[in-house]
Amino acid sequence: AISFFVKLKPQKYIITRHDVWPFHLYFAQLLGIQTVFINANLYSNSTRFSFGLKSFNCWLFHQFDLILTGSENLRNTIMNLAPRSNVKITGDSRFDQVIQRSRNSKKDLLPLIFENSQNIILGSMVDSDIPILSQALDALNQHFFDNDIFLIIVPHEVADNDLLPLEKLLSQKGLSHQRFSKFDEVNSPQVLIMDKVGILADLYAYAKIVYIGAGFSTGVHSVIEPAVHKCVVAYGPRVDILDEAVEMTQCNAGIMIHNGNELANVFEKIKHPTEVKELGNRAYQFVVKKEYASKRIINEIFK
Repeated sequence: AISFFVKLKPQKYIITRHDVWPFHLYFAQLLGIQTVFINANLYSNSTRFSFGLKSFNCWLFHQFDLILTGSENLRNTIMNLAPRSNVKITGDSRFDQVIQRSRNSKKDLLPLIFENSQNIILGSMVDSDIPILSQALDALNQHFFDNDIFLIIVPHEVADNDLLPLEKLLSQKGLSHQRFSKFDEVNSPQVLIMDKVGILADLYAYAKIVYIGAGFSTGVHSVIEPAVHKCVVAYGPRVDILDEAVEMTQCNAGIMIHNGNELANVFEKIKHPTEVKELGNRAYQFVVKKEYASKRIINEIFK
């Protein structure tokens, strides 16, 4: 850490989201370098508040000259560790990133058949989501994914041992399925399983309804990536680590589900285009209202 700062001689040390490195902060302060924490994220159940760690983290967060965060809720949580005067709300630059990517979204990612159909995407699916999906499929009519309604499953990992349990489940439910790498448009399946990484954020442009995975285990993944594409966004109850998911739930811009039957009810909305459009616009407005956070962050840093 000493060598890092002595060699680079920065005027400002800016870190983001979770990258709080104690030795860097200590020596930056010692060398008179301004320390700034942007997109600061701290949830109320964080281990930073646990017995034996809170006093250390209180010292650690006092090393920052400036902490910039995304919401009043986050500010209030952070102020349990940091001086009130150092914590300001600017928004989160990830919203700008998501909006910019959506405006430059890649085209032709999927075969033409998916451009003219009603698509439901399950994004960032993990093992804990499989029982929820199984229950949802049981609750739906077996012909639900006929008549131009497709299910697209995007697992968080795409190794064979991640895809095989999904394929086994779909076979048990009597749903035809293919991996993207082996897609045959002549015999197009009811369910497409993506075995390609790095394109999920752009795939949401094809969807009407999206379920985001991991909300029944470690914590829901990005909810704003589908929201910016005007999708109906659903997710499990573990949202405490993702402030925007908490906010979306509170303002009815997203739908929290607790079991597979509730997920099936969300899927059923695809037959009601007016409701889908209304919910999708609500999610979209939630995201775009938070645009230009990057400019506000820059302005605060260089005041």
